[in-house]
Amino acid sequence: MLNEISYPYLDTLIRISKGYYARMKVFEAQINIAELNVKKSKASLLDVINLNYLYSPKNTTTLINPSLLNGYQVGVGINIGTLLQKPTQVKIAKKELEITWLQKDEYSYLLEATVKERYFKYIQSLSTLKLIAQSEIDVQSVLVSVRNKFQKGEETFGNYSAALVAYTNQNQAKVAAEAEVFIAKARLEELIGNTLESVKQWQ
Repeated sequence: MLNEISYPYLDTLIRISKGYYARMKVFEAQINIAELNVKKSKASLLDVINLNYLYSPKNTTTLINPSLLNGYQVGVGINIGTLLQKPTQVKIAKKELEITWLQKDEYSYLLEATVKERYFKYIQSLSTLKLIAQSEIDVQSVLVSVRNKFQKGEETFGNYSAALVAYTNQNQAKVAAEAEVFIAKARLEELIGNTLESVKQWQ
């Protein structure tokens, strides 16, 4: 089985799965959102300053509530509570970005391990199928030999029946091994979003 494993091909499968798998794209989108939140937090530092203006016309005939100051008036207000909160909000946004990067890295390692595991399982099932197919050929040749001897009267019915049962069991094992190959292949292709044959063409 070890000589069947191709590490460059496995690296190609890992690279393709990281580019294809939807959850990796979700993490990239979350990173973009977290980066925008950091920028938004930094830009919102201006929220602590309020600028107000007031225009009061010169009207000397107003007897009720007369204004002392006429013309344009400008006022600046600073919200101390918001001013104290902003650095913490920026730090929180940066930490959220860092957490998102770490989650993406963690999932990347998990995806890589899953691709390797499924690739090795696929190679194992292929090797098992080859062994069972070779055994089937051996059992078939024994069956043909026992059948010929039985027809000539040189072999007992019990031995002929045992050879038939062994051949049937070997056929069933081969069918089960073929199914394992197809299942392992499908599980690996699920991660890469393509057939293994098409990936071999890309190399």
